Amino acid sequence: MSRLLCVLLISFIPWLAFCADDDSIPVKNKLSLSGYVKYMQQASFVKRIDAMQTGNLIHNRLHLLYKPNKSIQLRADIRNRIFYGELIRETPGYANVLDNPNDFLNITKIWYDQNGLILHTVIDRAYINYSTHAWDISIGRQRINWGINTVWTPNDIFNTYNFFDFDYEERPGSDGIRLQYVPNNLSAIELAYKAGSKKEEHIGALMYRFNQRNYDFQCFGGILNTDITAGFGWAGNIRNAGFKGETTLLYPVMEKTADTTASALTSISLDYVFSNGLYVNGAFLYNHSGSDQLNALTSFYTTRLTIRNLMPFKYSWSLMINKAINPVWSVSEVLIYSTASNTLISVPSLTYSIADNWELFLTGQLFFATSNSKFGSVGNSIFARLKMAF
Repeated sequence: MSRLLCVLLISFIPWLAFCADDDSIPVKNKLSLSGYVKYMQQASFVKRIDAMQTGNLIHNRLHLLYKPNKSIQLRADIRNRIFYGELIRETPGYANVLDNPNDFLNITKIWYDQNGLILHTVIDRAYINYSTHAWDISIGRQRINWGINTVWTPNDIFNTYNFFDFDYEERPGSDGIRLQYVPNNLSAIELAYKAGSKKEEHIGALMYRFNQRNYDFQCFGGILNTDITAGFGWAGNIRNAGFKGETTLLYPVMEKTADTTASALTSISLDYVFSNGLYVNGAFLYNHSGSDQLNALTSFYTTRLTIRNLMPFKYSWSLMINKAINPVWSVSEVLIYSTASNTLISVPSLTYSIADNWELFLTGQLFFATSNSKFGSVGNSIFARLKMAF
C-alpha cells in the first residue's frame, strides 16, 4: 500500500501540470509566502512557586502556497522550533515526543539535542490539491479533518488532536490521499487513506455526509491501525443553541494488538452566543477505555495521543467561556472535570492584540485532584507567548 501511494503521487503530477494550462492565474498571484514567529516562556510547578522549572520556545512557521490556476494548488509548510531551558534539560527523552515515528514520510529532523537545547524542523504540510465544483482531491501530507466538536473529536481518526497543545493551531498532518465528491449542497462522499511506517499504522475510511431537517450528519467506516472502526456525528441547533455530537467505535482485529478490548467514545456539546458576544460551550466525553485512577493523567502526557485516549478518564465534562472585551482584549476560561479523583483542570487565558500582526497571549493549565484524601494542586504550567505574523 505504501508503494501504491508513491506511484499515485508520481503519476498524478503530470496530469496536474496538464490541467494547469487552463484557467491560469496571473503570475504575481500564483505564489504566496506567509507565516509567523513566536517566542513562548513556560513555567511549571506543583505547589511551591519557588520550585518551578522554566522552559523557552522559539517557533517559526513558513507557509508556501502555489496556485497555477483556480483548480490546482500546491502547499508546503515548514515548522522550525528551538527548545531550551531547565524544563527541557530535566525531562528525559523530550526530543522523542517531537518526532512522530508513525509518519510514512520521514521529513522531520532533530538538528541538535544536548544540554537542554533542542533544534527541530518538520514539514507538516506538503500536498497537491485539485478542486472543481464537484470534486476535491488531495495527495501528500495534509490535514484530514473529520471532527465536529471543539474540545473532543472522536470522529477525527486521521489527525488526533490534543486540546492542551494550544500552540499548534494548524494541527497535525497525515501522509495520505483524500478524495471528496460533492454531488449537491446537501450531501458528500469522502474517501481517505493515511499511510503509516508499519503495516499496523495505516488508516483508511469512507465517509458519507448528508443533511436532514436542517441537521448535518456524517457516518463512516474503515480501518484504524489495528482496529475496525465505525462512527457517526451530527451538527445542528436546538432553538438558538448549537448542538453537536460524535461517536466512534473501535474493535481490534489484528494479532499482537496493544489494546485487545473493544472501545467506544462519545462526545456531545452545546454552545450559545449571547447578545453581548459572550460565547459558552459545554461538552461531555465518554471514553470506554478510560481509567478511574489519577495516575492516568501522568500517562496522558507521557504516551502518544490516540483516539483511545483523547482524555485518560472514562467520564469528562468541560465548560468553555469566551468574551471579547474590546477590539484588542479578549478573555476565556475552560474548566474540565472528571469524577476520577475529582480531577479539575482550569485553563484561563488572556489575549491582547498589540497591532494587526502582533499578539500577546497569556494562559495557564492548572491541575487539581484528590490525592491521599486531600484535594489540592497536582501540577501547574503558566505560559506567556508573543507572536508576530507576516
